[in-house]
Amino acid sequence: GNDVTIGKFAFSTDKDNAFTVNNYDEDGEKYFYYTFSGKLKSLTIGDNAVIGENAFACAAGLEKVTLGANAQIGKMAFYNNCSLKEIDLSKATSIGDYAFSGDEYYICLDDSMSIAAVSKDGHYLSKTYAPALKKVDLSSATTLGEYAFALCKELEEVVLGEGITEILQYAFASCDTLKTINLDKVVTIGDYAFQESDALESIDLAAAETIGKYAFVNSPILTVVKLNPNGTDLMEGAFAYCGALGQVENLQFAKNLDSYALAYTALSEVDLTSAETLGDFVFLKEEMSPFKVKLGNALVSLGDNPFAMCKVDPFSVSEVVNFN
Repeated sequence: GNDVTIGKFAFSTDKDNAFTVNNYDEDGEKYFYYTFSGKLKSLTIGDNAVIGENAFACAAGLEKVTLGANAQIGKMAFYNNCSLKEIDLSKATSIGDYAFSGDEYYICLDDSMSIAAVSKDGHYLSKTYAPALKKVDLSSATTLGEYAFALCKELEEVVLGEGITEILQYAFASCDTLKTINLDKVVTIGDYAFQESDALESIDLAAAETIGKYAFVNSPILTVVKLNPNGTDLMEGAFAYCGALGQVENLQFAKNLDSYALAYTALSEVDLTSAETLGDFVFLKEEMSPFKVKLGNALVSLGDNPFAMCKVDPFSVSEVVNFN
């Protein structure tokens, strides 16, 4: 029905009791991993629903949710709903912290889950339990919490409405398949909000005033970024380790670039005409690389070696100022 309030933990599954250990074989090796149990498969909720904290947490069998207008979705409401593939959020007004996120656990070599398995390239193997959503429409939402969709490994597309002007920390962190999200109206990007976005190729941040610490760190195919023509502040490591990033539009209007903000990118030429502060190792390279820099006369603070491993020859300036 309509105007329903669903309280804390109302339909959640106790995680400790829901755990079972399953296994699979690969290349003659047996691997063990956690699974959650849950009998609830589908759910219909009417208009004006308030869905409380952990309301459906660990309901691992839940596959489809039909949601009415003006829903308020609380903290961890659908946490660890690893089977959830279908929910229409286009009329939801608020999404709480961790609402559609989940745990990540190591895959192990023993059924007591004590020996972590390692891949051939030396990384620990793991399994995540966030929902299996592919597209999320948040066109009516005005608030989006921290870690809201973190670790949604199958999420490919996000539609934001004009009511969301801030993306809080880790909101879409480690969404490996996220290809499309409209960020052109967003004013603030929080710390680690899009870290490890393996599928993002370009982003429009034309309204962004601040991009938080390591917001897009380790996004390997991110190639083009558009910044605010009125100036964007880049916090520490904002685009660090974005190895394909070779074009940052409107960088010439950025005033503050914190340490490592554009370290280990593919940039080879930058216009820093409006820059007032440059932090430590802002443009650090892995190896000595040719680099062209244009500076303005607004620069008042220069950190430790902002052009480390950059073969800068020569510097250019936008205006020569003589001091008597």
